[in-house]
Amino acid sequence: MKKAVRLDKFLADAGAGTRSEVKKFIQKGKVQVNGVPAKKSEIKVSEEDEVVLDGNRISQAPEFVYYLLHKPAGYVSATEDKRDKTVMELVASDRKGLFPVGRLDKDTEGLLLITDDGALAHELLSPKKHVDKTYYAVTDGCMTKEDVQHFADGLEIGEKNPTMPAKLEILSTRKVEETELEQYPSGWSSEIQLTIKEGKFHQVKRMTEAVGKKVVYLKRISMGVLTLPDDLKKGECRQLTAEEEKRLISGITHLNNRIQVRVRLSDNRDKGSYKNLLELLAKNHISLDLINIFPEHQMFTIDASEKKKLDEIMKKAEIKYTIIEGCSTIAIVGAGMNGVPGVMARIINTLTSNEIEILQTTDSNMTIWCLIYTSKVKDAIRLLHDEFNLGSAK
Repeated sequence: MKKAVRLDKFLADAGAGTRSEVKKFIQKGKVQVNGVPAKKSEIKVSEEDEVVLDGNRISQAPEFVYYLLHKPAGYVSATEDKRDKTVMELVASDRKGLFPVGRLDKDTEGLLLITDDGALAHELLSPKKHVDKTYYAVTDGCMTKEDVQHFADGLEIGEKNPTMPAKLEILSTRKVEETELEQYPSGWSSEIQLTIKEGKFHQVKRMTEAVGKKVVYLKRISMGVLTLPDDLKKGECRQLTAEEEKRLISGITHLNNRIQVRVRLSDNRDKGSYKNLLELLAKNHISLDLINIFPEHQMFTIDASEKKKLDEIMKKAEIKYTIIEGCSTIAIVGAGMNGVPGVMARIINTLTSNEIEILQTTDSNMTIWCLIYTSKVKDAIRLLHDEFNLGSAK
């Protein structure tokens, strides 16, 4: 904390309670500042002061906070809404900037992450990251082995492309009682568990309807490495434990069908387009990842589907280049990556010592990306899970 703030704000930001709750703690004499009982909420404190609540020292607020919410039906996944109750009403925190990561429909229950960490939210929600989301559902209609295969193959749900392969498990199927026919008009019902890697609008419901059934009840039970705890009741919200937070900020994802493109200055000294290459590709709607610019060359990756388009642009601009096909990007995600010595070295050593060639690397505040050959992806993910104690790779 760079500057002094009010004591009640210091305590609330540190997760000791809401602003009104910590004010009561102060009034009851439960808070001490530098060994002296605090009498007023408005006194200023900084990171240099020793703040104690009920005998426990309170540390300064973390840069980001993470809450796990068991969302009940009847609440919308938004920070504010003029008509409906929002999930933020269930979060006992006055910290500014909090928001739900993704959305669950108003009638859907289950796990919802609340945070103020925008970079992490992007990593979990970006369509390119393919983060697993697992749901428990009850259907009107009998799910079949054929449905399991249809989900695995991908389904047409009215989008430009079919859904990505999804894992459907049929937990049980039963013939319903006559008294239940209004809710289950087909006369049959199945309990299922479904894992998807996308987050399209009403996706689970639309996929189920695509095979002739209907979702009657829906609950998200996991997202990435986070699982809804059995002891967290509907409507309850708590901060992540240290272990959960460690797992949350230490995930591994991958993206296949990448092509590495290398353009050398020595091959293109007389080409004015070399200096403006990235701008040229952007104008032609070529999406680039893993961009590295060096004095003598530049390189980046593209999706394999854009290879032909790239060829046409580069030929027209008379730019010489080389490519490496059959690549995949592995992303090692963690809010704690930045400033932690040796993380990149551990990644490189783990891969290269197992004869996995690294074609390119780049990093950001919370992610390290490595480009490797697709044939080595499964081995790389397994090795990195072991190295960073993330449990068994799926």
